[in-house]
Amino acid sequence: GTQTPVYFWAMWLWKQVFGGSELSLRMPGVIATSLAAAVVAVGIIRNHGSVLAGMIAGLILALDSNAIFYGTEFRPFAIA
Repeated sequence: GTQTPVYFWAMWLWKQVFGGSELSLRMPGVIATSLAAAVVAVGIIRNHGSVLAGMIAGLILALDSNAIFYGTEFRPFAIA
């Protein structure tokens, strides 16, 4: 792949702390995708002053099928 070794070192450390189950290995991507949806929502709220627009944008990212698929992979798609 084109990922830097830093990502895989971080995942090695993650595995040492949380174990090697499928759920624990997919969790960093899930957390990153969730944070990305929150960042989009907050960014739109701050830049446009519309809570409704921020909520809609955050929900679109959170519920997008591609974001869900790539956010649950053990690859840095959601982080990069």
